[in-house]
Amino acid sequence: MLKNMQKGLLKKLLPQMDDLMAMQESLKRLTFTGKSANGAVKIVLKGTMELEDIKFDEEYIRSVDAKQLAKDIKKAYKDALKQLAKHMVGVLRPQ
Repeated sequence: MLKNMQKGLLKKLLPQMDDLMAMQESLKRLTFTGKSANGAVKIVLKGTMELEDIKFDEEYIRSVDAKQLAKDIKKAYKDALKQLAKHMVGVLRPQ
């Protein structure tokens, strides 16, 4: 009886595993752009949370000190993470 239960559970889990692997592959192709300082700082994250790119407006770079730049990078990073999280909630929410 235990073996039958295990087989039944395995049959239910395999399609879910396939779905998770497909989702993981699609996340590798997605990017999320976070912005701060009125768009002068941009952070691009892959769906896997890997940093893809950091972009700065040249005029902005000349006008701020290192401390402000660090704050704006953090804000842009948090914005990108927020977008990624919002996407994941939508994907994982039951239909």
